[in-house]
Amino acid sequence: EFEPSDITAIQQQVAGETAVAPQTQSTATAIYEGANWSSTINGTTSAYFEVQPWPLADGRTFTPAEEAAGKAVCIIGATVEKNLFRGGQAVGKRFRIGAVSCDVIGVLSTRGQAGFGGDQDDVVIMPLKTVQRRFTGSTDIRMILVGVDQSYETSQVQSALSDLLRDRRRTTGKDDNFNIFVTQQISDTLTGTTTLLTRIVAGGADGVAL
Repeated sequence: EFEPSDITAIQQQVAGETAVAPQTQSTATAIYEGANWSSTINGTTSAYFEVQPWPLADGRTFTPAEEAAGKAVCIIGATVEKNLFRGGQAVGKRFRIGAVSCDVIGVLSTRGQAGFGGDQDDVVIMPLKTVQRRFTGSTDIRMILVGVDQSYETSQVQSALSDLLRDRRRTTGKDDNFNIFVTQQISDTLTGTTTLLTRIVAGGADGVAL
């Protein structure tokens, strides 16, 4: 697992990163007025929406105060909205997920199926501290998403990230106990131009993603 200090180290020591988003995950059943739906809970920060732009269909993202306090607020995917709220307005409603009562502050735009077959819209995104305290019971971070400035070579950022993590995890000269995945996607920015987004992902056992 990664630690909060790893996030700070990447932000301070890896040139070319544009945003660093820690993640942890859990699963639970959500309930609203007799409807129930089991979904993935993704605990992260607002930087998540900078690393991989995912426009909201409605509502807003987390405020710094909500993140710092670990508030029970959430942004839900289209699949969750459809099955839990039966297609009705979700923003402003409160539902229970696991043992937590959560206020819906946003709904994500539809993404559809992922390349590996999973439904990307079947997700509940909550502040990292909320998920750590109320679901996983640990401050561990399972994955890190790192946005890369397109003026930098991805390979250079990947190399710097690997060196930093090897040093911090004391694996220099040994097999890495983390994985780095590099993905690229085309995304439309708010200015209407098309940019190439490179992400570094850290997760798994453990992983870091660019």
